Amino acid sequence: MSVQVQWDNPEKTILRYDMSGKWTWDEFFNAYEAGRALMNTVSHKVNFILNPTDEISRTYTPPNAMSHMISIGRKAHPMAGKTVSISNNTFTRVLLQMVSKVNPKIAEMYAFADSLEDARVMLAKDSVPR
Repeated sequence: MSVQVQWDNPEKTILRYDMSGKWTWDEFFNAYEAGRALMNTVSHKVNFILNPTDEISRTYTPPNAMSHMISIGRKAHPMAGKTVSISNNTFTRVLLQMVSKVNPKIAEMYAFADSLEDARVMLAKDSVPR
């Protein structure tokens, strides 16, 4: 049960959040703050991959997800780019649709992929340091 953050590529244009087990929002926000600190070390846009690493985290969404997703969107880092979530979780996809109605900008900044490689391909063209 945890959330870890690290650079996903040597260019430092993608941060990857690896979730395992039934992670908590406290664990996510600790990793989120660590990710913000990493972002403060570069001067270009940074995209994100949310990567569930096991079967539990692939199907699990912690309680109060909608309010936390809105909160994350509101306090995004100025250099924050697009987020790609590796998920086929129907609940998560429906939740994003609901949040997008409250804040349409979220829909532009968020996408789903079926695998880590698919997420990397989606972000490749959008992950060039400027």
